[in-house]
This record gives sequence, C-alpha cells and structure tokens, in this order.
Amino acid sequence: MSYTIYSLPGCTRCKILKQCMSEQGLAYTEKDTQADGKEEFQKFYSQNRKSIFRGSVGIEFPILASSEGIWQGLPKTLAQILFGNKLNGFVSLGTLHKEWVDGLHISGGEPAYADEFLQLLHYIKDNNMQLQIDTDGRHPEILHRVFVDNLASVLIFNAQDASSPDVQKSLELAVKFPVYKIHTIVSPSITPAEVGNIARMIGEITGNIKTPYFLFADPQGETPNLLSHRSAARKHLVLADIVTETGTG
Repeated sequence: MSYTIYSLPGCTRCKILKQCMSEQGLAYTEKDTQADGKEEFQKFYSQNRKSIFRGSVGIEFPILASSEGIWQGLPKTLAQILFGNKLNGFVSLGTLHKEWVDGLHISGGEPAYADEFLQLLHYIKDNNMQLQIDTDGRHPEILHRVFVDNLASVLIFNAQDASSPDVQKSLELAVKFPVYKIHTIVSPSITPAEVGNIARMIGEITGNIKTPYFLFADPQGETPNLLSHRSAARKHLVLADIVTETGTG
C-alpha cells in the first residue's frame, strides 16, 4: 500500500508518525505543506474537504492518506498504522496542541481491543507527549489500567448518569488521578434532580463538598436555563458552576 504524509516543518506529531511508520517497516512519501508539497496539498485538500477538519487555528497535522482512506491528527494516524480500524471509537481528532494530546476516549471503543488501546497510549506517552483522556464512566476496567499505568496527565469525566454501577466504579477511580475534571453536559432531557443526584454521588465518593463540578449546555440541542440545575448541584457540591463559551456563569 502507498502512504502519503502531509506535514508541517517542525511538527513534533508528524515526526512521531514518521518514526512509527519506519518502525513498522512502512514506506511513505512526505509532502511538506509549506514547501515543495504546498501545491499538491492544496489540490488534495480541495478534493477532500469533507474528510479534513479545519478548526479555528487551521488544519491539524499530520494527515495520512492512502487508497483506503484519510486520517488526521496523531491519535488517529498512529491508531491506523498500528492497529488498522480496531481503535475506531477510542480515538478522534483532538483539539490540544504543543506537548498535549487529546481525542482519546475510554468509553468509545470496543473493550475487546483494550490491550491495543493501552499500547497506543503508551506509545504516545513514551514519545514525551502528555495525555488528556476522557470517559463517561463505561469500561471502568480500562480506566483502572490507565490509572495503574499512569497514562493520563488529565482525566476528563463526563458524568451523565450516577445510577450505573460502572459509572460509580469509574468515579471512584477518577478522583484518584492527579488531575481530574468532572462535568455534565445538560440536555433538555436531564432534570435538575438528576444533576443533583450526580453531584451527590460525586460528593459522597470524594468526601469533599468543594470538589469542582461543571455544567455545560448541550451543544447539539436547545438546553433550558441551567440555573436550577446549578442550584440542585450546589446542595451537594458548593463550587458547582455553569460553564459557557466565555467562562463560568
């Protein structure tokens, strides 16, 4: 199979991908998008706009292309090279930069491929990158392995339902991480009472009513005023607050 890597000068993530491909014995052609590969990339991007994400800070590199598909960002390109499609759901295009890598989702993938997911995390961290990993509480057994192996520099916990035994196990693990952040995305179907119950569970597990807890409006739908949800949460976690696009509410 023929691979092409579209890269930027001085791109650490691009270097890591190229190193991985060399280790796997995979040949590739590199196109420097700021030099001799600029025109070719512009043509490639024009033909594949729907497959390449451009955010507020531009296009995330590296981009890996072959006859079988296009993959963007360090987690997705490494996952594809090392394990093919096995880690679909575990990885996505991240938003963090410099030495930080996100787009790593404990709850999103097939648990049968947990070993492969852990191998990917180790590979990224062994290349001097800091990992921000997220979970919604499913697959606590994978979260436990991430904790034991000290893989997450930051753990993001999206707490949507505190009644599940798996979520409760994961919450107990989450508060053991050196840095963790717990939030709930509030959709129209989530009531203040449900948010209050999640906050109560967090408070009981942490034993600290000052555990930070944040409420986000659902970006995918119309969300009601969150003041009543915050009031319900503050009965159990006094620092609970609403997070908006510009900061806390």
